[in-house]
Amino acid sequence: MKKNGIKRVLGVATIMTAIILASLFVYSYSSLGLSPGDVTLFLAASIGSSAEVPSNPYNTLAQQLREREEELDQREKDLLEEMTRLEKQNDAVLNLIMILVGVLFFLMLINFYLDYKSRSEELKKKDRND
Repeated sequence: MKKNGIKRVLGVATIMTAIILASLFVYSYSSLGLSPGDVTLFLAASIGSSAEVPSNPYNTLAQQLREREEELDQREKDLLEEMTRLEKQNDAVLNLIMILVGVLFFLMLINFYLDYKSRSEELKKKDRND
């Protein structure tokens, strides 16, 4: 018998809670212009804000861990920015090196051409003298 009585009380309490919530949604929608989703968010925020856990070593340890993670995230962000800046500098240095290598290659080609030309002129002079 007791189980049936508890089931009835729980059933009535569930139905009453549903009726109260439905009337709250209808009231908020009709008079305040709020959607049921807004009311749900309001109720969830008020329920969540009223609960508070007293401070203990585990809570403060978790807070310290969160602060340390935020600090590490900031350091990682700064490191990535520094790496990006250095990569840009490295690209500029690499471009400068490539330009200098190209100029040196061009000068070597000119040197070989001028050597070839001067030797061919010397051979022509030698042939004329002989």
